[in-house]
Amino acid sequence: MANVNNCRRIPLSDTLNFRDLGGYPTVDGKVTQYGVFFRSACPNGLNIADKALLKSLNITTAVDLRGECGGAMQTGFITDGINVYHFPVGGDNPPNRVEDCAQGYLNIAESADIVGVFKTLANNTGAAVFHCSAGKDRTGVVAALLLSLASVADEDIIADYILSYAYYLTKLRQYFLCAEVPCDVLKPLPEHMEGFLKLLRAKYGTTQNYMLRLGVLDADIQKLKCKLTK
Repeated sequence: MANVNNCRRIPLSDTLNFRDLGGYPTVDGKVTQYGVFFRSACPNGLNIADKALLKSLNITTAVDLRGECGGAMQTGFITDGINVYHFPVGGDNPPNRVEDCAQGYLNIAESADIVGVFKTLANNTGAAVFHCSAGKDRTGVVAALLLSLASVADEDIIADYILSYAYYLTKLRQYFLCAEVPCDVLKPLPEHMEGFLKLLRAKYGTTQNYMLRLGVLDADIQKLKCKLTK
């Protein structure tokens, strides 16, 4: 088994875009911790080696952000030792114009179930992974909010977001062939995340204030901060 301690991308057999939120510097001189929060696309399947790797990473919680679960959809991180929680946070009516992407991300951030996401991540024991289908939009919003809460600079938040272009590129190319919307809507472009962060701060000021106004308990916010940085 590969040693993935302090690695950003985690290699799973048939799961794209699985990576660690650790290693980002904060504006107050700290660094986000490795091995605490992972982001991912939904697995197509987990083999024995994948399950062993997840166990070695001490992942005990998976948060599924999809609203389209069920039927023949991928089942997610369902394996022994991992508790799975489902919080659909938008995505039912995705933007069909580039200029609407930032607002679409704010809509995700203001979904009714987003409070449950942060409460679960704050109170789980062990590491946690959160994911949607591609690990790009809904997952990207949650990752950005966590990094922003940890006082990571916008440049690094945007850099983390656009990594999905490389790590999900094989699937994105398939989507481009049959897309009913402009391809730039599907791409994780820097301006999408930059626009979202501007809208968030114009409305709420700080990420902590955003969480408080949506109903996240201050105690849970402090737990998230402690988990995020060292």
